[in-house]
Parts: sequence; C-alpha cells; structure tokens
Amino acid sequence: MQRPILGFSQWCVLRLSFRRSFSWIIANALAWSLGLMVGFMNADLIYADDAGINRF
Repeated sequence: MQRPILGFSQWCVLRLSFRRSFSWIIANALAWSLGLMVGFMNADLIYADDAGINRF
C-alpha cells in the first residue's frame, strides 16, 4: 500500500510542473513492484540452502 501513497505524494509535486504527471503514480507503483520482485528473487537465490553458502 505504501507504493501508491509514495507515488501520489510525488504526483502532487509533479503536477505543478508537468501536464501528464498522473501516469507517474502508475509507473511508480509498477516500478516498485518489479524492483521488489527482482530483489526478493535474488535474495532467494543468494540465501537458498543449495547455493553453497555456509550460514553461521
């Protein structure tokens, strides 16, 4: 839920300078979702039990 709120607050500032700034909310939410998905997938690969990494 924080991603749309962050995008909305940024849009409130951007709309003063740009006409079509509403798409910023959508782009921001999609980018955060994609970025988090890639980050969690990489973390899963790094910390998987079969990755050969010794944990303490």
